[in-house]
Amino acid sequence: MADIFLTYDKSTNKDIFIHLDLCSENFIPSLKLTVNIEDYAKKIREFGHTIEAWKDGILIGLVAFYINRLKDTLFITNVSVLPDNNNNGIASLLIKNMLEYAYENSFYIIDLEVNSKNIKAISVYQKFGFKITENFDDKIKMFYSNK
Repeated sequence: MADIFLTYDKSTNKDIFIHLDLCSENFIPSLKLTVNIEDYAKKIREFGHTIEAWKDGILIGLVAFYINRLKDTLFITNVSVLPDNNNNGIASLLIKNMLEYAYENSFYIIDLEVNSKNIKAISVYQKFGFKITENFDDKIKMFYSNK
């Protein structure tokens, strides 16, 4: 992973759109079936924060999250890695860096939702200490506390 570098909030709407479009089939169900990817990319860039993994000028990994300052919490809205880069530890690297960001900026609670069929993602989150707090319909809510 020596040729991969991380940035914070450097990706553009277009970078995020292209990345999410290429990753769409990695989501359960496909991201294209659940959101307008172009609008979602704009929302992430306008209202969210991102930690990005780049290789050869290409956005290969992305974790996007929203900040709730009133509750000192973060909500992870996206973790994605381009298909050709799966199983290389990039998602774990991004999550680890996001958790460090949360701790350094005094955000003690992190929430997320994941499709209940996405066993691989659930397993990765649990590896980092996320706990399942609620099952509803086809989604699972997960929670992490660094207190």
